[in-house]
Formats: sequence, structure tokens, C-alpha cells
Amino acid sequence: GEKPSYVVLLLPPDITSAMLIKQLEENGGRGFMFDTEIDGLVNSNSGILRAFTDILRKASEGEPIQYFRKTDNERRYIENPILSLLISGTPEQFSRLIQDAENGLFSRIITYNFKGNGEWIDAYDPSPFDYESHFDELSQFILELYNVLEAFEESPIQFTLSKIQLIKLDELFKERLGEATDITGDDGRASIFRLAGITVR
Repeated sequence: GEKPSYVVLLLPPDITSAMLIKQLEENGGRGFMFDTEIDGLVNSNSGILRAFTDILRKASEGEPIQYFRKTDNERRYIENPILSLLISGTPEQFSRLIQDAENGLFSRIITYNFKGNGEWIDAYDPSPFDYESHFDELSQFILELYNVLEAFEESPIQFTLSKIQLIKLDELFKERLGEATDITGDDGRASIFRLAGITVR
């Protein structure tokens, strides 16, 4: 018989482009890539046969992903890929993944830069923060939200922006577009356009 699909929605960044496409296809076009170290993703995109930033760019836009291989006449096609990516790392590690503004991946992701707490935490504090209980409570809350959404008869749920929100969005990104064009020229325009789209999403 035909080998059944092996669904693995949580995808590791240490993966080849061919395996990523294969797994996305078996997942029905969906996947979530998560890691606490961006280096795995950097290393995966360090060679021609492994690199898949083009797949990440296409998935961001919902564009079809496909490839053909001579061996066994292998063909794979994903019409509407949906791939989420959550990776942490240092700014220098990030710059090794996206080395310049012309890499279209830069304009298709949201980066969040923050500094940690600079204060020393007493190692002998008699009442340390209970992380396990904290995240257990958050997990329970997320599960409750999921169950509520799963119970809805109509699917998918549609959200629309109000007229006031649309006006604010236009004003903000018109200003950002002017700033980006002044500073970076045409290189920054695509980032602003796509960031507006990401904001609406």
C-alpha cells in the first residue's frame, strides 16, 4: 500500500530544503518552526542544497512551493503554505542569516530587540518566582481559548479593521514610508510595504 503521511507540525530549523518541502506537504501545507538558537537556521541556509530562505519567503506570502527531482521522478507541490517561524538569537547571529536589505526575508519577518534586566537576582532568595506554575497557568489559558475557538460552528473566523483603524494604519505607514525612503532609498520601501501587511495580519 501507499505509505501514509507522517505529520510533524513542529519543524526543526536544522533541516534541508527538500525535507522541509516534503514535511510541509505531509502536514497539509502547515508547519511551525521554533528554536531558542538562530544558529541552527543559519547553518541550514549555509549551502546551496540545504538553503531554504526562498521557501520562507514564499510561505510568508502564501505563494505555491514546488520542486521536481530526476531521481524517482519526484514531484512535490504545496499550493498555499502556512509556516510560522519563531527564533531567538543575538543581533550578530541574525545578521549572518540576513546579510543585507536586499534579502527579501528581512522584509517578511518581525524582529523584536530587547535588553535583559541588568539587576542581579539574589541566588538565595527564599521566594523565587515559580516559573513552572506560571507557565502551567498560561498553558491552561491558551487551551481554554483553543477549546472556545474550536467549538465555533462557523470557520474560519474573520476579523475586519474599523474605518478609524484603517485611517491610523494609513497615516502611520505613510510616515514610515517617507522616513525609510529618506534613509535607505528603495531598499527600505519593500520592508515598509510588507510590514504594513504583517500588521494587518
